[in-house]
Amino acid sequence: MDDGVPHHIAQREETSAHRCGGAPVNRPICRSVEGTTAKCAGALRERPRKCGSVEVAGHLAQAVGPCDHGMVNRPIGYWVKRLDAALETHLDSTLARLRLSRRQWRVLNMLSSGPVTPVELADVLRPFTPANGGAAQQKDMAALVRRELVFLLDGRLTLTDAGWALHTEASRMVEASRRELTAGIGVDEYAMAVSVLERMTNNAERLALH
Repeated sequence: MDDGVPHHIAQREETSAHRCGGAPVNRPICRSVEGTTAKCAGALRERPRKCGSVEVAGHLAQAVGPCDHGMVNRPIGYWVKRLDAALETHLDSTLARLRLSRRQWRVLNMLSSGPVTPVELADVLRPFTPANGGAAQQKDMAALVRRELVFLLDGRLTLTDAGWALHTEASRMVEASRRELTAGIGVDEYAMAVSVLERMTNNAERLALH
């Protein structure tokens, strides 16, 4: 899903960051160092127990239930891809209720911060646009203009009143969706998961350059 930490988690970031060794409170990441990792997730302080030949933390063993070696042994890439696909499907279905695509939602979200030129908008959207996705992006933008949600003023794209209203409604729905997606996940668990993924991504990108 786009961009961001759920509001109910973000509200408690400062407290979480303090417990996690003073990580910057404006990021949903607990940067742990040796000797402080356990502070970032109370559940990880539980004594690990064996699941056959697999040792897992107590909370994980409970989550996967009776020794399900297939689930415990899944590589992290499996879960990342599965989560990404599920998030995209869920976001698509949420936005479809407002007749919006993900690209259109990104446009409305960016313009909510202020008017931008078409070139500036294209630069921001480029990471989300496939190599052959230029035509689809133009089609989505044309649809926003036809629906009178966006217009060009003095060379800059800006939201109309209807565009602002739709952005507000879409934001409310997306935030509610994010709360549902993180139900049952504690602040420390979320921070630890994001931290691990960030560090693994940095490691993989560094190795790819060699």
